Amino acid sequence: MSYTLSEIKKDDKRNIRKQKELLLKEGIDRDGNLDYTVGLFDEDYNLVATGSLFKNTLRCMAVDSDHQGEGLMNDVVTHLVAHELERGYTHLFLYTKIDSAKFFGDLGFYEIARVDGKLVFMENRKNGFDKYIEDLSNTKVEGNSIASIVMNANPFTLGHRYLVERAAKENDYVHVFVVSEDASEVPFSVRYELVKQGVKDLENVIVHESGAYIISSATFPSYFLKDEKTVAQSHARLDIEVFKSIAKALDITSRYVGTEPFSEITGLYNEVMQQELPGEGITCHVIERKETEKEAISASRVRALIKEKNFEELKCYVPQSTYAYFAGEGKKVPTFEEAKADLKNRQEVDLPMMLSAREQRVMHQMELLKQYGEGTVLICFTMNMAGPVKYFELLSRAFEKGKEEIESTLKNMGAPVLHHESHQEVTGVTAFYAVCFDPMKVKEAMVHIEDGSSLGRLFDIDVLVVKDGEETKLSREDIGMGERSCLVCKKPGSECARSRAHSVKELQDKSIEVMIQGLS
Repeated sequence: MSYTLSEIKKDDKRNIRKQKELLLKEGIDRDGNLDYTVGLFDEDYNLVATGSLFKNTLRCMAVDSDHQGEGLMNDVVTHLVAHELERGYTHLFLYTKIDSAKFFGDLGFYEIARVDGKLVFMENRKNGFDKYIEDLSNTKVEGNSIASIVMNANPFTLGHRYLVERAAKENDYVHVFVVSEDASEVPFSVRYELVKQGVKDLENVIVHESGAYIISSATFPSYFLKDEKTVAQSHARLDIEVFKSIAKALDITSRYVGTEPFSEITGLYNEVMQQELPGEGITCHVIERKETEKEAISASRVRALIKEKNFEELKCYVPQSTYAYFAGEGKKVPTFEEAKADLKNRQEVDLPMMLSAREQRVMHQMELLKQYGEGTVLICFTMNMAGPVKYFELLSRAFEKGKEEIESTLKNMGAPVLHHESHQEVTGVTAFYAVCFDPMKVKEAMVHIEDGSSLGRLFDIDVLVVKDGEETKLSREDIGMGERSCLVCKKPGSECARSRAHSVKELQDKSIEVMIQGLS
C-alpha cells in the first residue's frame, strides 16, 4: 500500500479531528503547544500516522495500531527532523513513553533523563547534555553549603528577591538558574537581565541561563500523561533527574522554592521535590512567600499592574531595577555602538525560518478573523528590520513603544479591543489586535502612526478585514495615501527595494539610529 505524507494546517478541522482520534486511540491527548503537524494518509485518505513540532521539540507522534511494524513512524520522524533543520533548529528534543525510547534511539536520539514508568527525555546530540554539564562545572565555587534556585522570573519581583536573599544569607553561594525558554510574556533577555540587576549587590549569588535542559511548565509536554496531577508530578521528577547532574557538577547541597498559594499544580510540584530531593542528598527548603500589606507577591499580579500602567502600586511589588525598566525611569537607551554589539551577538535567522514564521503569522491572522467573525478589523504589527537578525534589545523596546502608540490610539478612538496578543521571538516581533470599528478609520489611524514620527518608519502595521469571505489587507491607496518612502534616501521605498539601492549594513545602521532617536 502507498502512503502520502502532508502537512495538517491549523485551520484544517477535518484532519485535526482525525489526528485527535488517532492520538486518543493510541492513548495520547493532542498537546496544546504545536506549531507544525503532519499526517501520513493511506490510499483511502485514512490517517495512519502523525507527528508534530513545537519549536525544537518533536511531539504527538503515533501510528495506528493496525499499521504498526510497517516503518511508518520512521517516515514521519525523518520528515519532522528535516523540517526542523529547514527552520534553523539543529538541536532537537523529544519526550516519549518508556517503551518507545529504544525506537527513537535507533533514529539518532539519545537519552538525557527518564521518569520510571512515565517518560524519557531525549535529544539528537550524543554528548549534548554532557557538554552542558561540563560547561556548567566551570562555574563551580568552593564552599560548605551551595544552594540553588530555579526561577522563571516573569518578571523579577520582591518575592524572587526575598527568596534569593534568604538563600544567600543561609549559604556560602547560591546558583540561580533563569529558565531560558521564551514561553513567557516577558522575553528571556529581559527576564535574565532583570534578575542579574536585581541581585547584583549579593556577592555570593551566581546567575545562569538554564539552557535547553530546564524547561518551563508552560511548554512541558502533557499529551501522554493522563491528568494535571500526573503532569505536575512527572515534570517535577524529570526536573529532579536533570537537576541531579547539575547538583553534582556544582556541589549543590540545597534547593530553595517559594510556597505557591495560587496554584495547586505548583504546590504538587513542590511536594514531589520535598519527597525526592533528600534521597539525593539535597535539602529542599520551601519558603513562605513575601507579602505586601495587601497580599502575597505574585508575578501574575505584577504583570497585571504593568498592563494597567499602575506604576505607583507596582513599586510595592518589585525591586527598583524592575520598576525602572517597566516604568521607564532610568531605562538608558543604548549607544549606537552598544546596539550594534548586541545585534552582532544575536542569533541569525535564515530564509526557511523566516518563511515558516511568515506562514504561521498568516495562518494565525486567518484564525483570528474567523474566530471573531466578519465585521472584525485585525491589526497585525511587526517591525521592519533588514538583515538576518530579527530580534535584539533595542528593537524590542521600539516594538513596545509602537504597541503603546497603537493601544493609546485605539483607546482615544473609542475602538473596542476584542483580543490582543504579542510575541517576541528570534524570527521577529509581532502584535495582533482584533477590534470592532470602522476599518477605514482604523487604517487611517495606523498610517498616521507610521508616518507620524521617524520611529514610525520602522513600524509595519497591517489592517485586515474579511471581505466576501476572503481575508483582505487594506492598502494605503484605499485611503488615498501614497506609498512609503525609503528609510535612507526618502525615494519611493519600492523603488529602492527593487533595485537594492542600499546595503544591509546601511539599512541596519539607519534603523538603529532611528530607534535610538525615537526612544531618547
